[in-house]
Amino acid sequence: MALVGVGMLVFSTLRPDGSYLGDVFLPSLLTAFGMGLSFVPVTIAATAGVEHDDAGLASGLVNTSRQFGGSLGLAILATVASTHTAGIAHGGRISVSELTSGFHAAFVVGAAFGLAGALTAGVALARRPRRGRAAAAGE
Repeated sequence: MALVGVGMLVFSTLRPDGSYLGDVFLPSLLTAFGMGLSFVPVTIAATAGVEHDDAGLASGLVNTSRQFGGSLGLAILATVASTHTAGIAHGGRISVSELTSGFHAAFVVGAAFGLAGALTAGVALARRPRRGRAAAAGE
């Protein structure tokens, strides 16, 4: 999740006259790599300890939450971008720099979500007892 946050922060430096490689491709790699690294651990954490009979239900809830969260996140970021752009355009024609500024705001909010997710995961995992070590110590 930290990589997702960093990737979104790098996206927030997007320039109207920027290059594809530096302004789009590299932050896309960071963000996608971070998402890829987070999907499996989230699924494992959400289904760990679930009874065998309920494993399908738990997995379905994880996938539904992932789809709903992505849709809600996109709606929030699109709203932030369009509201910011409209606010600085003052009702006139929207320039490329004003449009880019709206995307900057959305990417900063997206970065905050990613970094908050990383912080939440770090705190939650630090407090969670590890069964493997406790069981091994007991044997």
